[in-house]
Amino acid sequence: MTTYEAPTLFPAWKTTTGKYETIGERFLAFHIANPWIGDELEKLADIEYRNGDGKIGIKYLIEVLRWNYRRATTGQLFRISNDYSSRYARLLVERRPEFATLFDTRELRRE
Repeated sequence: MTTYEAPTLFPAWKTTTGKYETIGERFLAFHIANPWIGDELEKLADIEYRNGDGKIGIKYLIEVLRWNYRRATTGQLFRISNDYSSRYARLLVERRPEFATLFDTRELRRE
């Protein structure tokens, strides 16, 4: 297997108060700093959607992404907070409405 250097995971920026107020703010900062993660999750979701196996969990896709990058990369450890999983599911459905059939989402307790 060929190894390569993983895209750098940029830390999320902080709000003007010096801390994050909500998970939504932390996710947005992380996503802006690391847009490639959403792109990779979309590719994985598209494979599952085309296979037509029904519902899957976004955490499953995140674990597949973690596994793929851990096996194929050297250097910095690949980390995605589990707090962002519901936000990534919503992002994928926003990008590709047909993915709504893949994920069950609940009402957010906090933005």
